Amino acid sequence: MVFKEKKMKLYTALFTAAILLASLAGCGKDTVSGSSSVTTNSTAAVTITETSAEPSSETQEFDFEAAVNDTFICGQRLTYPVKWGQFSDDFTVAAEGAFSDAERNKISCFVNYKGKEIGVFIFTGTTTIEGITADTAISIIDVRATPEITDVPVYSFRGLEFHDKKEDVTGLLGEPGSIGPNGSSFLYDRIDGERRKVYRFSFGTLGEDDFDGVNIVY
Repeated sequence: MVFKEKKMKLYTALFTAAILLASLAGCGKDTVSGSSSVTTNSTAAVTITETSAEPSSETQEFDFEAAVNDTFICGQRLTYPVKWGQFSDDFTVAAEGAFSDAERNKISCFVNYKGKEIGVFIFTGTTTIEGITADTAISIIDVRATPEITDVPVYSFRGLEFHDKKEDVTGLLGEPGSIGPNGSSFLYDRIDGERRKVYRFSFGTLGEDDFDGVNIVY
């Protein structure tokens, strides 16, 4: 029970930033799998709120695309721009999340790896799970540490993994452009025209300085 509560707190914290960032910038396959069928998931709906972290001039140097291309989710290397077809059949869309936007044609979905939930993706170009295809773009990747997955790191980036420390992040990328309340997150971003691309590291659920979630928005 304690773990589940921590899990939901972490997930809520991650997704808090995602929706505002999605508005500044924004679920393919079946179950939807890296291929195609829909399983249900008992995870409770997440409360979506907004956060506002202003980009700083320092973050203009952050190479967002290069960072995405160096990111692995459960061993799957991402390629920018990210589409659902990049993910293998080990990944499935398990259930619709708490957010959908018919006006902007987007939907949030819980995503599983080998049947274990890893987080939420926001898909662009559809408002239904059935509409997700290999070509469906993913505008937000929101992944958190989960002890249920042991065969591969849930997240890895240039040697950085969940449970590493704040100093490991800054040692790799330098000082962040923005820092969340009480040091709860480090945000690196870049402005491309009118679009803000964000790579956000979250801390605090596993330990005060422990890296426990990542949020990628473009």
